[in-house]
Amino acid sequence: MELLRLLTVFFIGGCHVVLSLDEFGDPCNILTWSNLSGDTDQVVNVTVPKNCLSGEIDWNYPKGSLLLKQTAIGGSFSLCVESSWSTNLSGVKDVTGGANKILPLPTEGKPSCTLSSDGVAKLILTAPTLQLYMTLVGYRITPTTQ
Repeated sequence: MELLRLLTVFFIGGCHVVLSLDEFGDPCNILTWSNLSGDTDQVVNVTVPKNCLSGEIDWNYPKGSLLLKQTAIGGSFSLCVESSWSTNLSGVKDVTGGANKILPLPTEGKPSCTLSSDGVAKLILTAPTLQLYMTLVGYRITPTTQ
C-alpha cells in the first residue's frame, strides 16, 4: 500500500493547492500551503473530505487565512479545531451563516467550535504574523441534537 495516495487536488487562485492525502492509512488528513509571494490577505479554502469526522490540517508556510468548511446533508453538527503539538494561529473566527464571531484560540483539551447553520459550518483560521514553516491543527465534526 502506498504511504501517500492523492485523493483530491484543488487549484485555488492558481497558486494555492489543497491535497487530501491517505497518509499512513488516514484519508482525513489534509495538506495545504500558502503562496509565500502572495499578500497577507490571501485565503486558502479547505473543505473537510466527505465521510471524515476528524483529522489534521497540515498548513505549510501559513500566511493570511485558511477557511475551513464542512457541509453535511441533514442534521446539525459542530465543527471544531483542536490544538496539536504544532498549532500556531493568531486567530479563529466563526463565519457560519454570515456570523463574524471571534473565538478563543484552541488549547490542549479546549477546542474552538461552531455550530452548523443549514448544513454548513465555517471557521477562519488566521496565520501568525511571523512566517513559520508549518502549523498543524486538528479538526473534529460532531453530530448535535437541536
